[in-house]
Amino acid sequence: QRKRSGFSPARFLESLYAVYSDIVSESESNKGMIGLSSRTVRLARIYRLLTALPGVSREYGRNDFARDLYAIETEGPRVTRRGYRVDFPSSTGTRGPRVTDLFEFIDPDGQRITYYGIRFREEAK
Repeated sequence: QRKRSGFSPARFLESLYAVYSDIVSESESNKGMIGLSSRTVRLARIYRLLTALPGVSREYGRNDFARDLYAIETEGPRVTRRGYRVDFPSSTGTRGPRVTDLFEFIDPDGQRITYYGIRFREEAK
């Protein structure tokens, strides 16, 4: 129990940002994108890309991913080194999506937290 988990919220946020920006850049490359839009990307796609190597999804399950999202949302950091703020929109995505598109976590108060999407927006200067 005394062993540290090695989880670094800042590194996790940077990983989420890297995958997100690749997805958004790829889909908007034909539009001459300048910087990131604030487009919502399904977390299921992010998770699939983060765990694409053989065996990784067994070591880092959906519950682990949801726990780490919760840590970012509640404890931070919420802004990347490049100045993009993370947000986890879910209002439209949680109405009837496939179960595989949702990530759920039970918080310390017993509340069910559901995650569906992620977006990054440039922090106001």
